[in-house]
Amino acid sequence: SKNGRIALHPFFFNDTEHMTNPRHWLAINAAFWCCVYREAESKEEQIEALAGIRAIFYTAGALGVGEIKALIQEWWRTTYELHLIPAPNYSAATVHPTFH
Repeated sequence: SKNGRIALHPFFFNDTEHMTNPRHWLAINAAFWCCVYREAESKEEQIEALAGIRAIFYTAGALGVGEIKALIQEWWRTTYELHLIPAPNYSAATVHPTFH
């Protein structure tokens, strides 16, 4: 203990050897961002989480991982009443940029 805080020594931990399937990586990332949205305490945090979910949605589509894309679309439809954004390709940004 130092200055009222517990100090841990640096250590290396690599659990990625269990995650060798790219589909699993996408599914876990999608689940993570859905949890981030659920735990968000402000509109800004929700928008950040939705941006993460959208990024995984487009990545899954680009990589041809349709089951992850379908999972996100189902989550999006189920949670529509919370975020009121009709589809992942709609922006959640409240201030839109002006182009000159």
